[in-house]
Amino acid sequence: MTKELLTRLGSEAMQMHHPEFIHQYYKNLYNLSDPNANKETQALLELIAAGAFPEIAKEYRLIKQDNINVICPYQPLLDLYQQLETESSEIGLTKDWIQNAKPITISLYRPKTDNPIWDSLTPVLLHKRGQQEQTDWFIYNQEHYDQRLGLYPKDQLNLWIA
Repeated sequence: MTKELLTRLGSEAMQMHHPEFIHQYYKNLYNLSDPNANKETQALLELIAAGAFPEIAKEYRLIKQDNINVICPYQPLLDLYQQLETESSEIGLTKDWIQNAKPITISLYRPKTDNPIWDSLTPVLLHKRGQQEQTDWFIYNQEHYDQRLGLYPKDQLNLWIA
């Protein structure tokens, strides 16, 4: 890559502080001029086109975030909760579903596998992926939700993200 840049830009432009050198270096490094040239870039573009955002987040996560998204039966938006609950089993997780769920979604630190809160969480399946289960989106059981306090699992406040 360095040889190619030297040939194209000349020795005077081969300086770390030169804006054109920096631009050309990163353009070549990440194949930004031809995304189809790199197999990883092509795979990423295919996932984007398919709307497989949970898979993208899992594969291309730069910062480790061990949290889950939980849809809660917030009383003023209970119709939305019920709609999302129905769609999650009929359609599965889609970009539109996630967008619609935002008003009643909270994030929690991922509980340990033996934590009793898992009994109150129903995983949302991925859309058109053979109903493959993913592990980032859940629907909180309406029976275990307190309308005054919200999601209030007994002895589990250490799950909250401030």
